[in-house]
Amino acid sequence: MASPEGLGEGCIFADRYQVQRRIGAGGMGAVYEVLQLETQRYRALKVLLPALVSDPDARQRFALEATITANLQSEQLVEVVDAGIDRSSGCPFIVMELLRGQSLGEFLASGSRLTPAQALACLREVARGLEQTHAAGIVHRDIKPDNLFLCAREDGALRVKLLDFGIAKLAAFANKSRNTVNIGTPLYMAPEQLGGGGLSAKTDLYSLGHVAFELLTGESYWEPELRETPNTLALLKRMEGPLPEPASLRARRLGVNVGPAFDAWFERATARKPEARFDSAHELCDGFAQAIGLAPPSFVAAARPAHERPRALLLGLGVSSAVVVALGLVLLLGEPSAAGERQAATPEPSSALLVPESVHSPSALKPEPPAASNPAPSAASLKSAASSARPSAAAPNKAHCRKSLTRCR
Repeated sequence: MASPEGLGEGCIFADRYQVQRRIGAGGMGAVYEVLQLETQRYRALKVLLPALVSDPDARQRFALEATITANLQSEQLVEVVDAGIDRSSGCPFIVMELLRGQSLGEFLASGSRLTPAQALACLREVARGLEQTHAAGIVHRDIKPDNLFLCAREDGALRVKLLDFGIAKLAAFANKSRNTVNIGTPLYMAPEQLGGGGLSAKTDLYSLGHVAFELLTGESYWEPELRETPNTLALLKRMEGPLPEPASLRARRLGVNVGPAFDAWFERATARKPEARFDSAHELCDGFAQAIGLAPPSFVAAARPAHERPRALLLGLGVSSAVVVALGLVLLLGEPSAAGERQAATPEPSSALLVPESVHSPSALKPEPPAASNPAPSAASLKSAASSARPSAAAPNKAHCRKSLTRCR
C-alpha cells in the first residue's frame, strides 16, 4: 500500500493502480498517471492531500467532482471511471480517463494561431459540451482556454474536452445559496459572477464569447487593459463599464480582419445583462460563424458510446483541483510552469494532461487559408499545419500580470 503523501513510481495504490509518474500537484491535490492492473489501461489518478482529508469542504468538493456529470454522456466531457477511499490511508481518490494532447491555453501560449475555420471547429466542440451540461442545469463557472483540452477522436477528427468542473454548480442551487463564492478567472468572468448575482447557463455563454474572441485572434479582448492595469481590483473596475472599443478594431490590430457583424455578435455574447445574451451555446456558435463569414456548423449531438461505468459511493467526500471529468474538479492551484506565459497562469495541473509527445497533441497547429466552403478541419490537418507566432514584445509583462489573475474568490 502507498500513502498519497508521496506516491513513487511503481507503488500500488488502492490495491489496483500502479503509479507510473506524477503529473502535478497543487494546494489541494496531486495527480498521477497510473496503470489499472485489472485492465492494463493507463488512467489519471487524483488524490486529496493528506492534510485536507479531514476538511469537510474539501471532501464535499471531491464528491461533487466525481458525481455531478455522472449521468451525462458526451465526448466533450472527461470520463470518471472509478472513485472511492483508499483503505490503507483513508484518502479520497478519483480515477479518470487519461487524455493525450494539450490545453487550448498551452497551444495559444506557444504563439500558435488558429484560422477562422479552426476557431469555429473548436468553438463548436465546446458548445456541444455546454449544451449537454446546461440541459442538466449545470453551470461550469470557469470557461477559459486553459480548461479546454485539444485531443483527437479515433478517426483523427478534432475533439475538445471541457476540463475542471470542480467549481461547477447546479444552477438552481447556486441561485438559492447566499454564500455562493465568486470563483472563476477574471478575464472571462461574467458581471453576475463578479457582483455575486445569480448564475445561469448564460454565465458560461458570456465566458464563451470571450474565449471565441481569443480563438480567433490569439489574445484575450481584455489583454491591453491587463498589461496596463496588472492590479486585479483595478482591472475588474475597468471591466465593469462598457467595452472600451469595438472588438473588430482590436481583432484587426492582431491581424484578423472582421467587420461590423462581428462587433454586433461580440456585444451580444458579452452583454452585461444575461437576458441580452444568446439563449444557448448552439445559437452563440451559429452567430459566430455568420459574423466571420463561415457556414454555421452542424450540431449533431456527439454522445459518448453507451457502456457500463463504475459507480462509487462518495458519502460526503470531496476535493478541489486538477482537471476535468465528471464536473467537479476544483483547480489544484499548482505552481506555474515555464512552458509558456498562459501556462504560467494555470493554477493547477490538468489530470487530463498526457504525455507531452502524444501524437494527438495539436502543438503545431497552423493557419490555413479560410474558406466558407471548407469543412471543419480535422485534428490531423491542424497538427500538420505550421504555426504563426503572435507579437511577443509584451509577453514578459503578460506572464507577470496573469499570475495574480488566475482565480478570483
